[in-house]
Amino acid sequence: MAFSPTAYDFFHPNAKHPVAKDPCVASNCSPLPVAAHVEATEGHESRFSGSQNGKTKVGAGGIVGIVFGLGFVVFLAMGVYHVIVARRTKMTRANTVKPDV
Repeated sequence: MAFSPTAYDFFHPNAKHPVAKDPCVASNCSPLPVAAHVEATEGHESRFSGSQNGKTKVGAGGIVGIVFGLGFVVFLAMGVYHVIVARRTKMTRANTVKPDV
């Protein structure tokens, strides 16, 4: 089976090429660490900064989440308490011995 030169280069990446050491020399592209560095604008920095003077802000969504979370925990605890009490009453009723008269 015959391969084209580009296919051969694709399947044999370790072949000796003069540009194989630094591919950006021939195509004049920027190296990856330089290309990955992006400057942020002031609007993004102020919007996404988590704290100002060491204090973090909790928004309305965070407060609503905390309230619903606590409500769910209380509701779950009440359900567990109900199941425990119901089992306890069924166990005491099942163990009573009724005499035959």
